[in-house]
Amino acid sequence: MGKIYSTTTQGIMWLGDYSEGSLMSLLEPITSRTSEIIPRACAIEAFNFLERLASDCHFEDNEIDPIITTRPGAPDAVSSLTMLMSLSWWRRIWTVQEVVLPQKIMFQCGYLQLSLETFDKAGQNFNKHFGNGCCPIDEENSWCLAELVIRMNTITTLREGPNDWDDLVFALNAFSNRFASDKRDKVYGLLGLFPTLFSSLSIDYSLPYAYVYTKTLIELIKLSGSLLPLLRSRETNPDLSLPSWVPNWDTKTEDVAPGIWDINFYNDWDAAGGRLATLGVTSYTTLSLLGCLVDSVVCSKDEEFTDPTTGLSSLIRCFPESLPLIYPSGGTYVDAFLRSTEISHGATFKRPCYFLTKKGLLGVSDNNLETGDEVYILFGGNVPFILRSAPNTRSLDRFYTYVGHSYVSGIMEGEVFEENTREQWVYLL
Repeated sequence: MGKIYSTTTQGIMWLGDYSEGSLMSLLEPITSRTSEIIPRACAIEAFNFLERLASDCHFEDNEIDPIITTRPGAPDAVSSLTMLMSLSWWRRIWTVQEVVLPQKIMFQCGYLQLSLETFDKAGQNFNKHFGNGCCPIDEENSWCLAELVIRMNTITTLREGPNDWDDLVFALNAFSNRFASDKRDKVYGLLGLFPTLFSSLSIDYSLPYAYVYTKTLIELIKLSGSLLPLLRSRETNPDLSLPSWVPNWDTKTEDVAPGIWDINFYNDWDAAGGRLATLGVTSYTTLSLLGCLVDSVVCSKDEEFTDPTTGLSSLIRCFPESLPLIYPSGGTYVDAFLRSTEISHGATFKRPCYFLTKKGLLGVSDNNLETGDEVYILFGGNVPFILRSAPNTRSLDRFYTYVGHSYVSGIMEGEVFEENTREQWVYLL
């Protein structure tokens, strides 16, 4: 299908149909996220709302254009847009190729049509006005419009040129919560965006989905020399069919585009000092990588701190010794903790877990850490990784399970390699 879509001059995206149903349905909670139909009045109001936003009007400016306060008896604009964005088209994996590859895109609901450019411009203008503070809007309504912004950004990012390995990593994460009747389609449904880049990845439904995910990850690391493909949002219920180091690209999260904040965070750093990933003997159960052990975790706090002073004090109290006044890389522990909280508040770690290591390094991750977890800089990794000794193995064997990525103050720009650090192989199970 990728070949067909890539030669299409204009694609019509059929979002769904509308009905003449009662507007009372708007007063009921939206219980289904896979609807195929919305009331006609809601479709009209949503399309009108998008056109008004795209024209750069100030919302809530009733004298110029009453966007939020609509005509008497009509559905309100934000609820209508919420219903439009809840149509199942937005949540199916195979619609990604439809909207990314054709030269021009028109969205259609019933007989209503609106261009991709209008959708995108509406999102941009909302972002601008909301960000400037000139058009305040309550949190419930802002979330619907934020969803529009994120969905348009993910689509336009790929339309601007899906031609490299990091675009596939972006797509695998951003669309991991889209629906597919077959888990393998979470990969196969995106390969059509990259017809020449991944010749080694062919569509074969005789292969188990765990093999497909694992092979895709290994090929991405080989092609790029980067460990960016390892990143994933916090997995509350890991798929035990997959090795710990393979992301589950079939997530059930309600996030609009899971993983994109992690990718943005990852690209800001260079913990490995430009060293490319070095793969040793690797199988479909074990990933062998070259890296350096930094330290091990001695205490952690898996909570969000509203007061940095209280948060740092709580973390220090669980440290087994007295910490020095000066942080290992310079400055104070307050500075290091504030940097870590800034990172976590930047939406990178949704449930931050702050930790201290034996040497007094302070960091934050997005997973429940345990005492004894080890902080590694792995070649090809822009950020430190948290690894846990695998059960029933000796510590000297260096067999680990993957826990997650992290921020550790003072070692994010290759500083570890300025010391006499010993390189070693690690084996992820």
